[in-house]
Amino acid sequence: MTDMGCIVPVAGLEYADEHFVCENYSNGRQAVLGFIEKQAGQLLAYDALARSTLVFVLSGEVRIFSGGTYCDLPVGSMTLVSAGDGFYGEARTDFLLVYCSFSRDMPLCNKFALESLSAFLPRSGAPAGMGGAVLPVRPLLSRYLQVAGDVLRIRMLCAHYQRITVETVFLLLRGFYTKEELALLFRPVLGRDFDFRDKLLGAYSVRITVKELASARDMSLATFNRRFLAAFGIPAGQWLVDKKKERLLRDLLVTKDTVAELADKYGMSPNYLSSFCKEHFGLSPSEIRSGSSSRPLPPQAG
Repeated sequence: MTDMGCIVPVAGLEYADEHFVCENYSNGRQAVLGFIEKQAGQLLAYDALARSTLVFVLSGEVRIFSGGTYCDLPVGSMTLVSAGDGFYGEARTDFLLVYCSFSRDMPLCNKFALESLSAFLPRSGAPAGMGGAVLPVRPLLSRYLQVAGDVLRIRMLCAHYQRITVETVFLLLRGFYTKEELALLFRPVLGRDFDFRDKLLGAYSVRITVKELASARDMSLATFNRRFLAAFGIPAGQWLVDKKKERLLRDLLVTKDTVAELADKYGMSPNYLSSFCKEHFGLSPSEIRSGSSSRPLPPQAG
């Protein structure tokens, strides 16, 4: 996930040309640290993330649609978007967010592995497939992220700086949040069969069925469904519906494909695609695309 391609260097970065040609200059999909700035009404649209990503809202408010659910993120809040999930949303006000991506073996510190948080998950509550909790960004963490945002704004995108900053963010999370809070935040990436997840994400397409996914993994349907539920926290059929919702919403918001073209892409008839949008977004495809130039994110169905 990146929104830094339009950044214009400003005064403050010495020897900028040397930084920009350095082999350690990390922008685009390689970046693990970045920021996004949007004006009120503007849209965000990102395809499936390669890595799980923490999102910190430092100013303004944004509404996101990810993992099949909606979430309003006000200033001073943070949440997690899992690897493989899309990230789509609308700026409710002018906003700034900083994000950091991480691998599944990222520790909170050298004495506490991320996976150790599994022991602190509540026995009841939202299922793992619902995504991470929304937590407040504590003052010291906020100040650190504000500095990181300032550094990124002047295009100091050194891979070493990014790695050190992400590691420091995790240390601050370890220092200023309870294990129970962190367990809720990182719930989507705890206690999962990651090899199974990664291969499934690699095999996913918008027209694939549960039966085809099971066949691709050379499993019986019953075994596949049991393994899928353990790895993703929701039934395979529901996961495919959520993925279809994510991708279809993105296509409606940011492409000019006709309803007929989208219906063909998703293996639906045009009438069924319209019914699908009505059921899950509360709006028809044309209603999603109509209105002001900001094309606001559809309301949550129900």
